Parts: sequence; C-alpha cells; structure tokens
Amino acid sequence: MFLLCLVLAASCKNEDEVHFVEISEYYSESCHLDQVTQDSIVRFSQKVADFVERNPLAKQDPLYSRILHNIQTSSFVITYDPNWGGIIDISDK
Repeated sequence: MFLLCLVLAASCKNEDEVHFVEISEYYSESCHLDQVTQDSIVRFSQKVADFVERNPLAKQDPLYSRILHNIQTSSFVITYDPNWGGIIDISDK
C-alpha cells in the first residue's frame, strides 16, 4: 500500500510540472552554443526570450533554467531582462 501511495504521489508531482516541446528543442540547441558565433548566441537568446514572452509559463519548465545556464556559460555572458525589454549587458566571462 505504501508503495502505491508513493507511486501516486510521484505521478501527481509530474503532472504539475510544465513542459513545452519548444523549450525541449531550445534546450537541445543550447547545448551546442559553444560551437557557434556570438551573433548566433544573441539571436538564439532573443528567440528564447520572444517565446517566453508569448508563453510566460515556459519559465516553469525545468529545462528553462538550464537553457539560461547554457547561454550564460557561452563565451560571452548575456544578461537578459524581459521586463526591461531586451539584452541589457553583453560582456566577457
């Protein structure tokens, strides 16, 4: 009985998580940012930011923070504030 309750609790938790197919695709793309130019990284960052602006729940997808991490650990640090409306700082690591 305990095992059944544990399985049900775990399945309920998974249902509460937000997942977007686009975020999964962006995550896959973000894993290769170290192989592209800085212009490509900026365009990718903007593409993700535009998607999240249209779909605010995407920030709750577990992969969203990993995408941000991959962007930030590329050769330049790109700071993006969607509330401000754009990229606010691009600097060397």
